[in-house]
Order: sequence, then structure tokens, then C-alpha cells
Amino acid sequence: MVATDFANVFLVHGNHKMQSTIDFNALAERFAYAGQLPQLSSAALRLTQALDDGDAQASELERIILSDPGLTVGVIRAASNSFYGMQSKSVTSVRRAILVLGEKAVRSLAVSLWAHAMMTDRFVHPALAGKKFARHCLFVGYLAGYLYSREQKVDGVIEALAPEEVFAAGVLHDVGIGLLGVISPESLDIVVAHAEALNLEPAGAFRLLTDHSVHELAVLALETWRLPEIFSSLILAQEDPTLQPKYPVAAACLCYAEHLAAGNKHGILSTYHGELNPAAQELVGLNPDDVQDVIAVVSGDTDAFESVNRAA
Repeated sequence: MVATDFANVFLVHGNHKMQSTIDFNALAERFAYAGQLPQLSSAALRLTQALDDGDAQASELERIILSDPGLTVGVIRAASNSFYGMQSKSVTSVRRAILVLGEKAVRSLAVSLWAHAMMTDRFVHPALAGKKFARHCLFVGYLAGYLYSREQKVDGVIEALAPEEVFAAGVLHDVGIGLLGVISPESLDIVVAHAEALNLEPAGAFRLLTDHSVHELAVLALETWRLPEIFSSLILAQEDPTLQPKYPVAAACLCYAEHLAAGNKHGILSTYHGELNPAAQELVGLNPDDVQDVIAVVSGDTDAFESVNRAA
């Protein structure tokens, strides 16, 4: 295939020939336009802005969080979760949760809660199966955060990121695919048809069709939402951690988490069984005997998160 921004590809699938046309540049314009995108929740936006200003007081952050019941429950629960190192103590107030988690973690959790709600409510394209897609992204987020926390504790990896930031990047890792179903459903139809026919995950099919990464579109949306740049940089590097020289282990955890999710019935499509990127394997290698135990733990965390969101 000749690389162009306007992909016109024929694919033979069974006895049928499918013509596929995707205009990447037109999609990029729409992904960068705020009017085309779901709105960032008021609480998440105010929290991000307050923290980016650099002089937010704990009392101000507390007021913002308390204005959103779902965010309040999620932040308190996260601060009491063993994932964040609080195995023996229960956090019962937002003020205490902010102290336990830290500002970067609170911001990342706010973004994660909003993203999960958006995926559940707005990503209704049949190929995404709504809640199944949201669960996939949440599962990858928890698994990426778990792997990153493990690398910090076991192997002494020192990168200036909190596990919560890697968790949020994981929740957002396939937001480009999800938004494609909102902004251009016909384009997602084409991508899914090729993914299923060629045994690819949707991101791989999109690259084949356009010679671009769908994560480039995701970054345009994240920039429009004015989300922290770290999420964009990790999402862009998830297919090849060597593209992220500053945080290669975090990017590798994201890549590894997506691979394990797809291979353990937590992927977007059931047809994909691809190979793990060698750099991710080298940077974050789990013992094969431990994989199923880790999958079980992360599945439990995902179930608990979803139950909290429903209750809120």
C-alpha cells in the first residue's frame, strides 16, 4: 500500500471485496474541534485547572471534589485501596484522601473517572459494545498501574510518575478508537471490518488503512480538552516504548497491559492475538506463572471500580 493521508484500500474478505476510504486529515480537523468532542466534566476541568495554576489549596480541591458525588466516592475509595499502599487504613474524608494520594494522583483519578463515565455513556457504536469497551480501557488502566507500581517496588525503577498517572493513561489508551465511533461511525465500521478480517486490533487496522496512528487523533482530543501532556506522550508511545525516552518503563507497562488484556479475554475484539513488543517484554517481564494471578487481581479491581461508579 502506498502511504497517503487519504487511504483507499481494497480488502478481500471471504468472497467479498470491501472498499475502504478514510480521510485522516479530515478526521484530524474534527478531533481538534471542541464542538465535536464530548465535554470534560465540570469537576474534572476545574480540578485540572486549579492544579495547573500551581497554587491550589487543599480546601479548594476538597470543594471541587465534593461537588461531584462520583468523584468523591472514587477518590476516597482509591486512597483506601491497596494499589495505593494503604492496605491497613481506611480513608473516610476527601481531605485525608488528598493528603494520602497527592495532587497528581487526585487529578489523574478525576480524569479516569470522567473518561470511564464518558466511555460508558457516549461510546455507543455497536463495535464498541458500550460498557465492554469502557471495561477494556479500565482493565488496561488498572493493569498498567499495577505493573508500574510493581516495577517501582520490586525492581527499583525511578521515573517521575505516580502509578495513578499510568493508570489514567491506561484508561485513556484507546480513547482515539472510542471517539472515532462518536465522530465518524462509518470510519470505525471500516476499521473494525479490517481488524476482524486480518486478525488485528483496531489500532493496527487503522494504521494499515491510513499510515497514521489512531493515537495521533487521541492526542488532538486530549490537547483540546487541555489534559496534562503526560497522558498524550504515553498514549503515543504505547505501541513502541522506545519512543518515550523519558518514561520508557511507564510506556512499556501500557504496552504490556494492552497485550495481556487482548490475550486474556479483556480486549476490544475477540479475534486479536498479536505479539508483544520486544522492548516492552524486556522492560516489564512478568513471570508466566504469575500472569493469571495478576489478571484475577486486576479483574477484581475493575469490578470494584465499576460498582462504585454505578453506586455514585
